[in-house]
Amino acid sequence: MLRKRFLLWSIFVIACTFWIAGCASATPVISDSDEAISTQRPASSPVPTLPANEPPTNTPAGMFIDTEKDTTTAAIGDGELSREGPWWIFTTSQGLWAVNPDGTGLKQVSWQEFTPPFNNQIVIAPQGGTIAFLNGRDGIFDVTLRIIELPYPSMITEKPLTSAQSEPSADAMPGDASFEAIRAMVDLKSLAFSPDGEYLAFMGAINGPSSDLYVYSMQNMAETQLTDGPSQGIKPVWSPDGKYIVHASVSSLGTGAGYGMQGMWAARADDSDIITLFDPSGTGDQVVVGWVDERTFVVYSWNAMCGPNDLRTFNIETGESRVLWESTFQTIAFHPTEAVALLGVNDDYEACNPEQKLGLYLVPSDGTQPFKILGEDIYRAIWSQEADLFFADTEFSVIAVDSLGQYIDLDVPAESWPFPAVAPTTRDLAWTGDGLWVGPLLGSIENPPMKIYNQRTYNVTWDPQGEYVLFFSDSGLYVAQKPEYIPILVAEGLDNHNGFSGWVMP
Repeated sequence: MLRKRFLLWSIFVIACTFWIAGCASATPVISDSDEAISTQRPASSPVPTLPANEPPTNTPAGMFIDTEKDTTTAAIGDGELSREGPWWIFTTSQGLWAVNPDGTGLKQVSWQEFTPPFNNQIVIAPQGGTIAFLNGRDGIFDVTLRIIELPYPSMITEKPLTSAQSEPSADAMPGDASFEAIRAMVDLKSLAFSPDGEYLAFMGAINGPSSDLYVYSMQNMAETQLTDGPSQGIKPVWSPDGKYIVHASVSSLGTGAGYGMQGMWAARADDSDIITLFDPSGTGDQVVVGWVDERTFVVYSWNAMCGPNDLRTFNIETGESRVLWESTFQTIAFHPTEAVALLGVNDDYEACNPEQKLGLYLVPSDGTQPFKILGEDIYRAIWSQEADLFFADTEFSVIAVDSLGQYIDLDVPAESWPFPAVAPTTRDLAWTGDGLWVGPLLGSIENPPMKIYNQRTYNVTWDPQGEYVLFFSDSGLYVAQKPEYIPILVAEGLDNHNGFSGWVMP
């Protein structure tokens, strides 16, 4: 059934090539009623605004890497990290590593352990080669902020985030002030670089018993405390112009049914003002998903009974708010330039979803009525910056969706995981799973993704030029270069399961 639907779509794309003007003008129709929109997927999808790209060249005969025959024993030489960058970094339980896009120069750049929860406490500056991360002992003691710069690497700062007053005792328990302060720093995302990479916002209990908001200046190499109070500060988020840092405060992080929400604030990064935004009490969390403009962010509430709900905008300076989606939903992705959200709604529990709005929806931030794309179960949705598209995992297939709600079915290899890595320049796709597959975004039955590796793989990435694919298998780190995509072993034994990875730009 999936193949048949994809074949129809391929024929339709070819037809559109000869009728591009008519196809490009097609836009989705927004209905005033869910009843007016079919909940069954049409035989052929609306035409998306997706340019075709050249397929990768197939691997020459005899060049396929058969890992069962151990033909990948020749590893890339050590070399050096390039001075120009970029560099791919990743964590293991032993530390932080960096490698050049072509797999050369593999180097361990930090020897601190990155076991949970610290494997989630690492951020990369948009530019400048700077990386910030937290480490500690046993996930709770001696929590320290470290900022390093590639390629050397050089240590910019090494700052303990607790004091004698706030460091937990050996018998500290959840609910104790010192324990909750540490949880606010290590259990939730507590680090965020400014859009220009010149400042780092972070939570710390340096000058008191609670978690407070600080900002570190890369130029002055010093931190400034922006907030002070008895509650625990959590989850800093920068405004697009770098003037405000939105954050929340809680009495405690609870035991799984939500946080004890107390306040939402916007602190001026220059320490000149703190603005009270809205009262979040009665909810279990507030999650900022993106920005409409430099002063207006998109946020939703969360509670234990219904999960995510009440998607809305909020303006920092005027206090104006607009509800975009009131009832519950299960997954959300946000387009940062078009300021539209993609929502997946599966929960048919009447108290949470009284209008039974099941399916996939495009939700504009300007108050325009949400547009229903599909009436299928939606398991997860993400935004891909490299593809400039949403991806959604539905009950029938994985689809790519543009900012107008137009979509296509992707040719998903069997035994692969739901979402591919996307090449930034060509939008070629790499799929992990029980192997590694590479193929074009607009594939076809005649040009399906080709399998270039036949062991279980995970955490694949393309370099920023779309020339190399780096990936992990259970046997180590590999790199493959287009157009042949022959996997070459970079290093054996490196384990990035449940770890962090990302590209560091110079």
